[in-house]
Amino acid sequence: MTRPRRYHDSRPPQDTNSPVKLMFGLYQCLHHLSFLTGGGDTGKAKPFARKVEELDRFFIPALPTLNSAFRKRCHATNEKWRTEQIGNLTEHYNWSIEVLKGSISAHLLTQSDMSQYLNQTKKWAKQHFKRKFQNNLFEQVDQMVRKFTIPEHTAKGPVPGSSNKNGSQAVTEPVVTSTPKRKRSPPSSPDTSPTTADQTPKRPKPSTYAEKTKSPPARKILNANKATQRVTKFPPLKKDTKGAASLLKQWQIPKLTKDILVLGDSNLARIPYVNRSDAQVISYSGLNLWRLLTLLQNFKHGIKSSDPGVQPSRIIFVVGINDRNLCVSTNGINLQKVYNEAKKQFPNSKITFYSIPYDRELKPEQKEKIRKLNEAIEKLCKKEGFDCIPKIPIKKFATCPSGRKDEEPIHWTEDCANATLEHIFAHLN
Repeated sequence: MTRPRRYHDSRPPQDTNSPVKLMFGLYQCLHHLSFLTGGGDTGKAKPFARKVEELDRFFIPALPTLNSAFRKRCHATNEKWRTEQIGNLTEHYNWSIEVLKGSISAHLLTQSDMSQYLNQTKKWAKQHFKRKFQNNLFEQVDQMVRKFTIPEHTAKGPVPGSSNKNGSQAVTEPVVTSTPKRKRSPPSSPDTSPTTADQTPKRPKPSTYAEKTKSPPARKILNANKATQRVTKFPPLKKDTKGAASLLKQWQIPKLTKDILVLGDSNLARIPYVNRSDAQVISYSGLNLWRLLTLLQNFKHGIKSSDPGVQPSRIIFVVGINDRNLCVSTNGINLQKVYNEAKKQFPNSKITFYSIPYDRELKPEQKEKIRKLNEAIEKLCKKEGFDCIPKIPIKKFATCPSGRKDEEPIHWTEDCANATLEHIFAHLN
């Protein structure tokens, strides 16, 4: 007979994607931290004190009376082990708390929704911890998550993930807009148990750094009249920008809140609306491979951050047209570095590249370098075992007419940008 799972152990529920389970995980962490620090029901007993006594009895050397200092050294070693293990567990729970807080903030809950989820979580905690439930710890959970609520009117549409209430926002404020109204699903029944997954609140939830992600099936793009959000845009760098430090004062990758991330150059800024509620599109005017590498290396909300965001299941980079004047070998090296750093920052995400389309009016040497870069993208994808996203059909590709003689045709038309985003989404199946 299979033994039922105990929810008062240190492991959070496997499915931590709903707000209730995320908050339940917060309480678990605080509950165990209270025992490690002597604030629980253990009185004055030291955590793992019995294990230290057991180890003291376990080590029985030959001829112990010849060395009277052995027992003291043995006990000191066991006490050191106890102290270090308490430190390891404390660090684990503190890190987990920050991960869970980041995931909760990404849900963009209103005050009323938050109250309902907290009430449900409290009932779960009382049910599973019984006499060990500590109301003062749950009050700490309440205080932690309340600061992540958003105004009721703001909940009429998703908020782009470029900022949060803790001030963890990009140095350059992205362009954001309010969005049309959406419906929210009611929270689960108060009697629902953490083990009953089909009764948790039915809202699409992105994956977090706290769990392994699975890529959900791609959905068809919505109609234009159901647009959910706008592209997050970063303006061109100042002309005197030199080096990584200067770049990072103007650009950052914001905290991520969606399950799909499309990140690329200024051509993405020509998309008027993102017609998927589970996708986040970020545009940097003038982005090239080296600048993308710098942004990834300095990502502040990644897996090791104290304030992590959502880890997308799919990441698509739209970059390369601004590398048209660099050496072929330089582009190949930068491409590999970008991929390696992206895998480091997003270890559970599926990462791919969009093949670079280009106008036939470009200079012959520029077209050749982009063609070589596309070959490098295809080679990288094949080596790493994933498919790159091909260019859109030539009949759908178009660039804006050049306003000056020295202006190169690299900027997409709005129709081309919309078709490209739809094309990318269609290839996520």
